[in-house]
Amino acid sequence: MPASPFEHMSTQIAFHIVRPDSNLAGARAVAAKLEDRLVPAILDHFAEPPRKPHFQLLQPPASPACHAWSSALFRQTPELGVADIPPEWVPAYVSWTGRLKRSRDLARFVEAREQGEAILTEDPISAGLLLFMISPEPGSPLREHILETALKHPLGAYLAAEALHTPDERESIFKALADDSLARLGASRLHDFATACLRRARAEHDLASGLVVARLGSDEDLAGWLRQAGLAAFAHSGAASAMLVLNPEAPERLRECWLAILGNSNAGADGFATVRWARHTWPPAEWTGLMTSLEAVATADGGPRWFHWFSQFQPEIASARLGMPADPLWAFELVCALNLDDQPLRFRLADELGRRTHHPASSLILEALNDRPQIRQSQQQGGR
Repeated sequence: MPASPFEHMSTQIAFHIVRPDSNLAGARAVAAKLEDRLVPAILDHFAEPPRKPHFQLLQPPASPACHAWSSALFRQTPELGVADIPPEWVPAYVSWTGRLKRSRDLARFVEAREQGEAILTEDPISAGLLLFMISPEPGSPLREHILETALKHPLGAYLAAEALHTPDERESIFKALADDSLARLGASRLHDFATACLRRARAEHDLASGLVVARLGSDEDLAGWLRQAGLAAFAHSGAASAMLVLNPEAPERLRECWLAILGNSNAGADGFATVRWARHTWPPAEWTGLMTSLEAVATADGGPRWFHWFSQFQPEIASARLGMPADPLWAFELVCALNLDDQPLRFRLADELGRRTHHPASSLILEALNDRPQIRQSQQQGGR
């Protein structure tokens, strides 16, 4: 039986008074399991994988991407424009076209570089890659433009940190990436930024910050971080997520308190992240129970988290979940990602159209579903 609010309060008070000692070696070992998985996923910001150059930082991360944008509909139906789609899909469309342009621009940048031509871009991530690729002369107008552009986005700044940079540029680079915990985690692996990243991470309570402290901090640093994050976890979902992921052997009462924080309807993103990363730190049987307890809150968005949940955690029931009231755009993404039987989705969308005079989202996705067999057939014929 779940603990009552009074029991949760009692546990919190006990935590404040006792300040339980942490297994620091165990915490470091658990954190190490995530080192190759929590990475700045630069490749996710491209619609198409770059053919060249083959930078290590452009390789797919060890864990599947969990991005917040959709591409299946726009990739299949390139003639669609902003005027053709429901307003709620416009951000996804703009993201798709932006990532597509970034992919094409990178190919153009590489070709221009091979021909000795000058290159300019107004995209921060592309600018960060350019700085990495060509490293213009310090003080030159080209370098100043590229660096200034890269620092407009934390991941652009992270790429600038990975590139050759001068000591004078280092402070502005760190300032531009410091507020993004994942970019900061990536930069913490670079010698020139390690100390600054550790200093900032000690004051934050999210999972990425915990990994920085576990890898770079002293025993005193890590013990202090675990204590402060443990206290913060009674009120803040990000800290509760971090504590659950990093403490697979925590007492059941503490787990219940942290899970109660994640059960809040506003904690869907942290609930999803908890299941995603605890998959690599918890015993499989216990992880399954954690997944069950957080499914409702983590998938309530009916959008990207809903899609990633059923594509990565429960693909065996994904087809049946197509009947859920999820965004048709993401339901179509799920159909395409797993090549599902789309009948449950067709039935739901047809029912939606039957209840409304006009529902553009349902009409567009039904049309796209009707085109899928033709596309598969043409692809098979083209491969013969």
